[in-house]
Amino acid sequence: MSDEYPKHDPREIIRGFQQLLYSPTKSIGFFAGAGTSMCVKDPTSKKSIIPGINELTETIEGQLSDEKSKKCYKTLKEELKKEKQPPQIEYILSNIRLKAQVIGSGTLCELNQKQFKDLEAEITSKIEKLVSPEIPQDIVHEKFAKWIRNANRRKAIEIFTTNYDYLFEVGFERVRVPYFDGFVGSHSPFFCSTTVAENDLPIDWVRLWKVHGSLGWRFDEKQNRIVREKGAGSLMVFPSLLKYDDSRKQPYVSFIDRLATFLKEDDSFLIICGYGFGDQHLNDTIIHALSRTRSSAVYAFIHGDGPEDHPAVKLAKYEPRLTVMARNSAVIGGVYGLWKLNREPSSSDSIQISTYFDEDAVPANPVVSGKDNGNKIPTQEVHWEGKGVLVLGDFAKLVAFLNLMLPNTASGVRDAS
Repeated sequence: MSDEYPKHDPREIIRGFQQLLYSPTKSIGFFAGAGTSMCVKDPTSKKSIIPGINELTETIEGQLSDEKSKKCYKTLKEELKKEKQPPQIEYILSNIRLKAQVIGSGTLCELNQKQFKDLEAEITSKIEKLVSPEIPQDIVHEKFAKWIRNANRRKAIEIFTTNYDYLFEVGFERVRVPYFDGFVGSHSPFFCSTTVAENDLPIDWVRLWKVHGSLGWRFDEKQNRIVREKGAGSLMVFPSLLKYDDSRKQPYVSFIDRLATFLKEDDSFLIICGYGFGDQHLNDTIIHALSRTRSSAVYAFIHGDGPEDHPAVKLAKYEPRLTVMARNSAVIGGVYGLWKLNREPSSSDSIQISTYFDEDAVPANPVVSGKDNGNKIPTQEVHWEGKGVLVLGDFAKLVAFLNLMLPNTASGVRDAS
């Protein structure tokens, strides 16, 4: 990238981020995308135990047993591309359900109604297996739960996630952090939209809103409601409203409304991690809600680089209250620029800065400073440039940073300037 771009000092931005977190009156929320699950690795293979949404989409296609089903799957992906929607598994599954509802006695994509329903059942079964592996001990979600348990907050922390897996639930339960996910009851918990809207549970209960559904959610035809039944072999996702009846679309609607309501509240602060801004419904909700408030803010941490054509970068240029921080660049107050420290840190500063910014990732340029008159050997000096990469787009690094900021560990980090 060209040096003509403006420069953003990571110390200044992180100082503002810390101040927001330290304020006990702020309503803090987290928006977790697939990247927060992908950072959990298998101890042996070191590979992610949960596939990303694109990998999941491609893996499902490769595992379909019937050639007609594979052809239909590919056709649906092409249709989504033409409609400028993500050709991803949630949208494919949503279209399969819609076609099964409207097909009647005819055929579409060479499949009849029964074949569409069989295809849906096969896909949901494969998804369940792929996103419900054995979960290792001491996962990053446990460390995240510890931060929540030890943070002194006056308002409940809310988590919005697009992930189907149980990683957040497992993390909370292992650390004994109480949480509520919109379902009530113990024998056969059912979704209750009023509990999501009213939000009057105890402060120490985390609110966990799974905006694309979850493992174990299924629609109970007899009771005409959505129930949660672990191991039921069913998965419900809600990528768009389509033409579902109220019961089928209700969880998605309630959680999206809750996200909008959260952002519109005074002094709300949403932290995004692991999300690539590929879902237009969610992007629109975030931007529209920010436009209706003066005191809310969103900080989005991007795992990779943030080129100017990145969806998050485009949105942040339009909405200054959305701060986007990628590895190599950031959009602050609507201004796109590259990371650069404005002064060389001292040795103690370097330790503090290294918790969020890696200078070593971008080597400094050596320059010739002079010659030895006797041997005429050039002397090389390293010229400090202040360049580096922000590491907080990695959910594990972000969680470690949050825990360092707790009162008993944050004495050195509070003044990381």
